[in-house]
Amino acid sequence: MSQKVVTVFPGTGKQGSAVVNALLKDGRYKVRALTRTPDSDTAKDLVKRGCQVVRCDISDSQDEIEKTFKGSDAVFLVTNFWSYWEKEFEYGAKAANAALAAGVKHFVFSSLASPSVISNGEISVPHYDLKYKIEVYARELSKKHPEFITSFIYAPFYMQNFNSFFKLQKCDDGTYSLDMPLDPNTKFPIDLGDVEDIGPIFIGIINNPTKYSGKTVVYSGSALTGDQIAQFLSKYTKVPVKFNYIPPEIFSKNPFEGADEIADMFRFYCKYGKSKQIQAAKAASKTSSSGSAGRKKWGKGRSKDKLNNAVLFDKETYAKLLKEIPTAKVITTAVVSERIKINGSLARRAIRELLSKGLIKQVIRSHGNGVYTKTN
Repeated sequence: MSQKVVTVFPGTGKQGSAVVNALLKDGRYKVRALTRTPDSDTAKDLVKRGCQVVRCDISDSQDEIEKTFKGSDAVFLVTNFWSYWEKEFEYGAKAANAALAAGVKHFVFSSLASPSVISNGEISVPHYDLKYKIEVYARELSKKHPEFITSFIYAPFYMQNFNSFFKLQKCDDGTYSLDMPLDPNTKFPIDLGDVEDIGPIFIGIINNPTKYSGKTVVYSGSALTGDQIAQFLSKYTKVPVKFNYIPPEIFSKNPFEGADEIADMFRFYCKYGKSKQIQAAKAASKTSSSGSAGRKKWGKGRSKDKLNNAVLFDKETYAKLLKEIPTAKVITTAVVSERIKINGSLARRAIRELLSKGLIKQVIRSHGNGVYTKTN
């Protein structure tokens, strides 16, 4: 019996890597990872592990994407709003069209509930709303073409975000502060999960296409308050951590691009909670819900690898980072990540801050990917 060919697009980001890793570990699939940087160390490592790596970017033409999908039994797609902004729907819909044209049997999209729909227009969070718009589009394709099975996964707030965007801040007294716009008075603790869990969930979906046809899997690990998150981080990093609430209206004034949207995302979390998102998913399909193993498994199994870095983002380290970046002749997220050995989220944050201070300037903008240089 021949192996199923499963294409992961992209195959080197947080979700894509989790899916690729799970597929390779399972061993029953021929795995194809699409990436715009096939020469990167990450991509080369995948090749060594038996994964087929193919160059492809979601901004490519539909025909080009279709070629990379050819021969695939299933496709996993995740779109990155922060790379392409308002073009996310256009690119996501194009990828769905390419999958249909390529004869893909099962298309699985990492979607999210729409705050605009749930709140009746009160709260708009584009990186949620546009994913939901892609989901609606893919569902319509499946209705018109029943042989094209579509399924959807709603991921929670990643615990890995505490290694990047919400890294702990070192205080003068030696303690650490977790600064978040997570209202301590909300009746809806934030839903957390390990991004790695999406891999086994995806495998469960593609192994049961009839069961999950047209359905949404909403997965979760733990629902925690800000204080509980701080206690959890303190326990596994072995440093004192305190939660510091930053009201959304204050957080939105941060100098980096997208701060207002992140603030609105937390307003949505705190006002509507997970139950409303599940109800929204049920409105589109009979929702299957899958809980991950929860915070104990995540903490015990991966605390050293994924939490030790959480305490490294102190003011002194960040100040050095801001001095180092402008020394590069050409500044992009990828260049900064590779040269200074930091993740893409932190690189983007630093670039936005330098841009807001006038220390660097943008010379090229292509589909949301900025190229910058030092201001003379």
